[in-house]
Amino acid sequence: MDKSETLPLLVGIDESCRLLSIQRTCLYDLINEGRLRPVKLGRRTLFRYSDLVAFADEAGRAAKAVATAMNRAEAQA
Repeated sequence: MDKSETLPLLVGIDESCRLLSIQRTCLYDLINEGRLRPVKLGRRTLFRYSDLVAFADEAGRAAKAVATAMNRAEAQA
């Protein structure tokens, strides 16, 4: 990344959905489940960019663990 490019500290709902490749309703479900914490700034609902990255990393690790478990189960069958 170029030094002139900086990552945002906070992003809005639409940008959060785009970054996570999810629908708005899924984002609201994640909020209600406590898996993502929004930041309210006036009337705006924002998310820490670092929280979105951490969530995506966690989701990726969980998906990999499930795939590994399924492959082991298939190999034993």
